[in-house]
Amino acid sequence: MDIKVKGLLTAERLREVLALVEAGAGINCYFEGRLRLQATGKVVGCSTDTSDTDLDDVEDVGPTTDHEDEEDRWEGPLPAYMSGIEDNSPEAVERRRLHTERQQSEAIRTVQAREMRERLSREHKMSRELFGRLRLQYGQMFIDSINAGIAAVWDEVKPVFSANSKDGKAGQPRLMPQLEMRGNTVYFHGFNLNGTTKSITTPVSTTDTLLGARPIWKYKEWVEYAVPRIIAIIDEYAEKAHLVRVGLASASGRVE
Repeated sequence: MDIKVKGLLTAERLREVLALVEAGAGINCYFEGRLRLQATGKVVGCSTDTSDTDLDDVEDVGPTTDHEDEEDRWEGPLPAYMSGIEDNSPEAVERRRLHTERQQSEAIRTVQAREMRERLSREHKMSRELFGRLRLQYGQMFIDSINAGIAAVWDEVKPVFSANSKDGKAGQPRLMPQLEMRGNTVYFHGFNLNGTTKSITTPVSTTDTLLGARPIWKYKEWVEYAVPRIIAIIDEYAEKAHLVRVGLASASGRVE
Protein backbone atom coordinates (compact mmCIF):
# COMPACT_ATOMS: atom_id res chain seq x y z
CA MET A 1 0.00 0.00 0.00
CA ASP A 2 1.25 3.52 -0.85
CA ILE A 3 0.73 6.56 1.39
CA LYS A 4 1.22 10.02 -0.08
CA VAL A 5 1.48 12.96 2.33
CA LYS A 6 0.79 16.38 0.79
CA GLY A 7 0.98 19.89 2.12
CA LEU A 8 2.68 20.97 5.36
CA LEU A 9 4.27 18.09 7.28
CA THR A 10 4.33 18.78 11.02
CA ALA A 11 5.91 16.69 13.70
CA GLU A 12 2.50 15.36 14.68
CA ARG A 13 1.70 14.22 11.16
CA LEU A 14 5.17 12.70 10.84
CA ARG A 15 4.59 10.61 13.98
CA GLU A 16 1.24 9.39 12.58
CA VAL A 17 2.86 8.33 9.30
CA LEU A 18 5.74 6.56 11.05
CA ALA A 19 3.25 4.69 13.22
CA LEU A 20 1.42 3.47 10.10
CA VAL A 21 4.68 2.36 8.46
CA GLU A 22 5.75 0.44 11.57
CA ALA A 23 2.32 -1.17 11.93
CA GLY A 24 2.23 -2.93 8.56
CA ALA A 25 4.72 -4.45 6.14
CA GLY A 26 4.80 -3.35 2.52
CA ILE A 27 3.75 0.23 3.19
CA ASN A 28 5.50 2.91 1.12
CA CYS A 29 5.33 6.53 2.18
CA TYR A 30 5.85 9.50 -0.18
CA PHE A 31 6.18 13.10 1.02
CA GLU A 32 5.08 16.10 -1.03
CA GLY A 33 5.29 19.59 0.41
CA ARG A 34 7.37 21.25 3.13
CA LEU A 35 8.58 19.95 6.48
CA ARG A 36 8.07 21.96 9.66
CA LEU A 37 9.31 20.64 12.99
CA GLN A 38 8.76 22.83 16.04
CA ALA A 39 11.13 22.31 18.99
CA THR A 40 9.40 22.29 22.40
CA GLY A 41 12.55 22.01 24.52
CA LYS A 42 11.26 18.72 25.94
CA VAL A 43 12.26 16.24 23.25
CA VAL A 44 13.47 12.99 24.84
CA GLY A 45 17.01 12.02 23.78
CA CYS A 46 17.53 15.21 21.80
CA SER A 47 19.35 18.40 22.64
CA THR A 48 17.63 21.71 22.08
CA ASP A 49 20.94 23.45 21.54
CA THR A 50 20.75 25.11 18.12
CA SER A 51 24.30 26.40 18.10
CA ASP A 52 25.23 23.97 15.29
CA THR A 53 22.18 24.80 13.12
CA ASP A 54 22.86 26.45 9.77
CA LEU A 55 20.16 29.12 9.62
CA ASP A 56 20.70 29.52 5.88
CA ASP A 57 19.08 26.09 5.40
CA VAL A 58 15.98 27.00 7.38
CA GLU A 59 12.91 28.11 5.44
CA ASP A 60 10.32 30.36 6.99
CA VAL A 61 7.02 28.66 6.22
CA GLY A 62 4.79 31.07 8.09
CA PRO A 63 2.21 30.22 10.73
CA THR A 64 1.56 26.56 11.45
CA THR A 65 -1.60 25.29 9.73
CA ASP A 66 -3.18 21.89 9.28
CA HIS A 67 -3.59 22.36 5.51
CA GLU A 68 -1.74 24.00 2.65
CA ASP A 69 -3.33 24.60 -0.77
CA GLU A 70 -1.79 22.71 -3.68
CA GLU A 71 0.36 24.66 -6.07
CA ASP A 72 -1.54 26.31 -8.95
CA ARG A 73 -0.30 24.45 -12.04
CA TRP A 74 -0.53 25.35 -15.73
CA GLU A 75 -2.04 22.49 -17.72
CA GLY A 76 -1.76 24.18 -21.12
CA PRO A 77 -1.67 24.88 -23.86
CA LEU A 78 -5.47 24.59 -23.76
CA PRO A 79 -7.85 25.05 -26.69
CA ALA A 80 -9.27 28.53 -27.20
CA TYR A 81 -12.77 27.61 -26.05
CA MET A 82 -11.30 26.65 -22.64
CA SER A 83 -8.50 29.19 -22.22
CA GLY A 84 -9.92 32.22 -23.98
CA ILE A 85 -6.56 32.59 -25.74
CA GLU A 86 -6.32 32.10 -29.51
CA ASP A 87 -3.19 31.69 -31.60
CA ASN A 88 -3.49 33.99 -34.61
CA SER A 89 -0.10 33.27 -36.10
CA PRO A 90 -0.20 32.62 -39.89
CA GLU A 91 0.49 28.92 -39.31
CA ALA A 92 -2.33 28.54 -36.78
CA VAL A 93 -4.77 30.48 -38.99
CA GLU A 94 -3.92 28.20 -41.94
CA ARG A 95 -4.39 25.09 -39.81
CA ARG A 96 -7.82 26.31 -38.71
CA ARG A 97 -8.76 27.14 -42.30
CA LEU A 98 -7.79 23.67 -43.53
CA HIS A 99 -9.60 22.05 -40.60
CA THR A 100 -12.77 24.04 -41.40
CA GLU A 101 -12.55 23.07 -45.09
CA ARG A 102 -12.20 19.39 -44.18
CA GLN A 103 -15.21 19.60 -41.88
CA GLN A 104 -17.29 21.30 -44.57
CA SER A 105 -16.25 18.77 -47.22
CA GLU A 106 -17.06 15.90 -44.88
CA ALA A 107 -20.47 17.42 -44.12
CA ILE A 108 -21.21 17.80 -47.86
CA ARG A 109 -20.19 14.20 -48.57
CA THR A 110 -22.36 12.96 -45.71
CA VAL A 111 -25.39 14.86 -47.00
CA GLN A 112 -24.80 13.71 -50.59
CA ALA A 113 -24.41 10.07 -49.51
CA ARG A 114 -27.61 10.25 -47.48
CA GLU A 115 -29.54 11.83 -50.36
CA MET A 116 -28.22 9.21 -52.79
CA ARG A 117 -29.13 6.38 -50.41
CA GLU A 118 -32.65 7.78 -49.96
CA ARG A 119 -33.11 8.24 -53.71
CA LEU A 120 -31.91 4.73 -54.59
CA SER A 121 -34.07 3.23 -51.86
CA ARG A 122 -37.13 5.09 -53.16
CA GLU A 123 -36.39 4.08 -56.76
CA HIS A 124 -36.12 0.45 -55.68
CA LYS A 125 -39.46 0.58 -53.86
CA MET A 126 -41.15 2.15 -56.88
CA SER A 127 -39.58 -0.38 -59.25
CA ARG A 128 -40.70 -3.21 -56.99
CA GLU A 129 -44.27 -1.88 -56.93
CA LEU A 130 -44.36 -1.34 -60.68
CA PHE A 131 -42.90 -4.76 -61.49
CA GLY A 132 -45.36 -6.45 -59.13
CA ARG A 133 -48.39 -4.75 -60.65
CA LEU A 134 -47.32 -5.48 -64.23
CA ARG A 135 -46.56 -9.12 -63.39
CA LEU A 136 -50.08 -9.52 -62.00
CA GLN A 137 -51.65 -7.78 -64.97
CA TYR A 138 -49.66 -9.28 -67.87
CA GLY A 139 -48.31 -12.50 -66.37
CA GLN A 140 -45.97 -14.70 -68.38
CA MET A 141 -46.05 -12.42 -71.42
CA PHE A 142 -44.42 -9.69 -69.34
CA ILE A 143 -41.76 -12.08 -68.00
CA ASP A 144 -41.04 -13.41 -71.52
CA SER A 145 -40.49 -9.86 -72.81
CA ILE A 146 -37.88 -9.15 -70.14
CA ASN A 147 -36.14 -12.48 -70.87
CA ALA A 148 -36.03 -11.58 -74.56
CA GLY A 149 -34.48 -8.23 -73.73
CA ILE A 150 -31.77 -9.90 -71.62
CA ALA A 151 -31.07 -12.39 -74.43
CA ALA A 152 -30.69 -9.52 -76.89
CA VAL A 153 -28.08 -7.90 -74.64
CA TRP A 154 -26.14 -11.18 -74.42
CA ASP A 155 -26.15 -11.44 -78.23
CA GLU A 156 -24.94 -7.85 -78.60
CA VAL A 157 -22.22 -7.47 -75.95
CA LYS A 158 -21.39 -11.12 -75.15
CA PRO A 159 -20.54 -10.68 -71.42
CA VAL A 160 -17.41 -12.42 -70.14
CA PHE A 161 -15.71 -12.74 -66.74
CA SER A 162 -13.19 -9.94 -66.24
CA ALA A 163 -11.35 -11.92 -63.53
CA ASN A 164 -11.29 -15.41 -62.08
CA SER A 165 -14.19 -16.17 -59.72
CA LYS A 166 -16.04 -19.14 -58.30
CA ASP A 167 -18.46 -19.00 -61.26
CA GLY A 168 -15.89 -18.79 -64.07
CA LYS A 169 -12.40 -17.87 -65.23
CA ALA A 170 -11.27 -14.58 -66.74
CA GLY A 171 -12.33 -14.31 -70.40
CA GLN A 172 -14.92 -17.10 -70.09
CA PRO A 173 -18.47 -16.24 -71.30
CA ARG A 174 -20.96 -15.43 -68.55
CA LEU A 175 -24.11 -17.51 -68.36
CA MET A 176 -27.29 -15.61 -69.17
CA PRO A 177 -29.77 -14.99 -66.32
CA GLN A 178 -33.43 -15.63 -67.10
CA LEU A 179 -36.63 -14.98 -65.16
CA GLU A 180 -39.04 -17.72 -64.13
CA MET A 181 -42.44 -17.47 -62.42
CA ARG A 182 -43.29 -20.00 -59.72
CA GLY A 183 -46.69 -19.19 -58.33
CA ASN A 184 -46.54 -15.66 -56.94
CA THR A 185 -42.72 -15.57 -56.81
CA VAL A 186 -40.29 -14.64 -59.59
CA TYR A 187 -36.79 -16.11 -59.71
CA PHE A 188 -33.61 -15.55 -61.67
CA HIS A 189 -32.01 -18.81 -62.83
CA GLY A 190 -29.32 -19.97 -65.26
CA PHE A 191 -26.68 -17.48 -64.09
CA ASN A 192 -24.24 -20.15 -62.85
CA LEU A 193 -23.43 -23.83 -63.34
CA ASN A 194 -24.71 -24.83 -59.90
CA GLY A 195 -28.33 -24.36 -60.82
CA THR A 196 -28.73 -21.66 -58.16
CA THR A 197 -31.89 -19.57 -58.25
CA LYS A 198 -32.44 -16.09 -56.82
CA SER A 199 -35.88 -14.85 -55.80
CA ILE A 200 -36.53 -11.21 -56.68
CA THR A 201 -39.15 -8.51 -56.28
CA THR A 202 -37.78 -6.56 -59.27
CA PRO A 203 -35.08 -7.48 -61.82
CA VAL A 204 -33.80 -3.88 -61.74
CA SER A 205 -32.31 -3.78 -58.23
CA THR A 206 -32.07 -5.24 -54.76
CA THR A 207 -31.88 -3.63 -51.33
CA ASP A 208 -28.51 -2.66 -49.86
CA THR A 209 -27.92 -1.59 -46.26
CA LEU A 210 -25.23 0.97 -47.06
CA LEU A 211 -26.30 2.18 -50.51
CA GLY A 212 -30.08 1.90 -50.20
CA ALA A 213 -30.28 -0.23 -53.35
CA ARG A 214 -27.96 -1.65 -56.01
CA PRO A 215 -28.11 -3.76 -59.19
CA ILE A 216 -28.51 -7.50 -58.60
CA TRP A 217 -25.14 -8.07 -60.30
CA LYS A 218 -22.33 -5.51 -60.47
CA TYR A 219 -20.47 -6.48 -63.65
CA LYS A 220 -20.41 -3.90 -66.43
CA GLU A 221 -22.52 -5.70 -69.04
CA TRP A 222 -25.37 -6.17 -66.57
CA VAL A 223 -25.31 -2.66 -65.08
CA GLU A 224 -24.73 -0.67 -68.27
CA TYR A 225 -26.65 -2.77 -70.82
CA ALA A 226 -29.04 -5.28 -69.26
CA VAL A 227 -30.59 -3.07 -66.55
CA PRO A 228 -31.42 -0.14 -68.91
CA ARG A 229 -32.98 -2.63 -71.37
CA ILE A 230 -35.11 -4.14 -68.60
CA ILE A 231 -36.22 -0.66 -67.42
CA ALA A 232 -37.21 0.25 -70.99
CA ILE A 233 -39.37 -2.90 -71.28
CA ILE A 234 -41.00 -2.23 -67.91
CA ASP A 235 -41.74 1.36 -69.00
CA GLU A 236 -43.38 0.12 -72.21
CA TYR A 237 -45.73 -2.15 -70.25
CA ALA A 238 -46.32 0.57 -67.65
CA GLU A 239 -47.40 2.98 -70.38
CA LYS A 240 -49.90 0.45 -71.68
CA ALA A 241 -51.21 -0.03 -68.13
CA HIS A 242 -51.34 3.77 -67.57
CA LEU A 243 -48.90 3.53 -64.66
CA VAL A 244 -46.29 6.26 -64.15
CA ARG A 245 -43.43 6.93 -61.76
CA VAL A 246 -44.14 10.08 -59.77
CA GLY A 247 -41.32 12.46 -58.83
CA LEU A 248 -38.45 10.49 -60.38
CA ALA A 249 -36.80 10.66 -63.79
CA SER A 250 -37.82 7.88 -66.15
CA ALA A 251 -35.37 5.97 -68.34
CA SER A 252 -35.78 8.67 -71.01
CA GLY A 253 -34.82 11.38 -68.51
CA ARG A 254 -38.35 12.82 -68.22
CA VAL A 255 -39.73 13.52 -64.72
CA GLU A 256 -43.23 12.17 -64.51
